[in-house]
Amino acid sequence: MNKEFNEGSTRMLLNETKVKEVMSAPAKTLEVNLPFSRVEEMFINHHVRHLPIVDSKGILVGIITQKDLYKLVSPRKIVEKTLSYDGDKILDGNAYYSKEVLDAYILQYVMTKEVHTLGLNNTVGEAIHSIVSNDISSVVIVNDVKKVLGIITTFDIMKLADKIFSMKQ
Repeated sequence: MNKEFNEGSTRMLLNETKVKEVMSAPAKTLEVNLPFSRVEEMFINHHVRHLPIVDSKGILVGIITQKDLYKLVSPRKIVEKTLSYDGDKILDGNAYYSKEVLDAYILQYVMTKEVHTLGLNNTVGEAIHSIVSNDISSVVIVNDVKKVLGIITTFDIMKLADKIFSMKQ
């Protein structure tokens, strides 16, 4: 009986909590015509792993993830104890990317164009279902004209779960 109550409570929580209460907003976005090296700069500078890609009017046209970047080009490991920054390197912990190598890619050709989206009034349950059933790690939250309002990632969902868990402590 107690298990049924908990399952019912969880179902109710997921169906009543709106994504706008959990999403990261505003989402960091990148314009599609910018050099590809800006992707890694955004990942590092803003501590994100998902970047919705927008056109010049701010309308969603794609997404790129850190996993996509790793599939395209691997970072180079820093072997020297000190690596001098020469403006052509993007430092990422104990590795780096060459801006020249990254900029050989054109964002609009390597981004994922079919982006899974939801609106502000969709529920966390719907976001979880979209993530699981499509084997993705984020859903972009948009308005009626596909302007990016936020993003909900698996990490945002884990933060919600942790908040719920911590309340019972």
